[in-house]
Amino acid sequence: MKFGMMTAAAMAAALAFTGAAPARNRAQSALEAPYVTPQAERTLHAFARCVALESPARTRAALAVAEDSASFANGIRDLADWNRSCLNRGTLRANEHFFAGRMAEALLLRALRGGDLAARVAFDPARPPLRASNEAELMSICIVRAAPAEVAALFGTEPAGHAEAAAMRALYPYLGRCLRQGVEGRFNRPAIRSMLALAAYRLNENNQAAQ
Repeated sequence: MKFGMMTAAAMAAALAFTGAAPARNRAQSALEAPYVTPQAERTLHAFARCVALESPARTRAALAVAEDSASFANGIRDLADWNRSCLNRGTLRANEHFFAGRMAEALLLRALRGGDLAARVAFDPARPPLRASNEAELMSICIVRAAPAEVAALFGTEPAGHAEAAAMRALYPYLGRCLRQGVEGRFNRPAIRSMLALAAYRLNENNQAAQ
């Protein structure tokens, strides 16, 4: 999948989909990557933020599609192609879910405008429950609602930096607590941030729709 940005071969390897089908009792993220350089991650993060803020309506439409549908990845790719003005040069190979999560984070932060994330993602009985596409998303929704302050702190950090690492450590205990009993999880740091961003964004959208 080409978005168009950097030519670094490491980016392609770092952000590619693993291709392995998760077992029924396993929460495996399509965002997983064996390794990603800090610069590559920051570059993709900035690209995704630019796309989201330049095309917010298109981004919201793309993020509204269920992650487990075939049209989700196609919509994310089309959105990236539509916003090539956010690119400086070269090409970028990236995972659609990783990219979607970073766009979701940008839109969420703009909607919050420094407000309290907890109030935006709390359970709202006026709305139907938010549908989770898989175990990983179900876990992410649980974490966002269980630790909104810690999640908000994570979104306030630079990707792949020391502050992000500290914010991530504060969230690690919730990963085990929010995985359903009998379900195993395997995620890396960049994946967790994107997963939590998608979950927080969707919870906020779900709650705002009730109004």
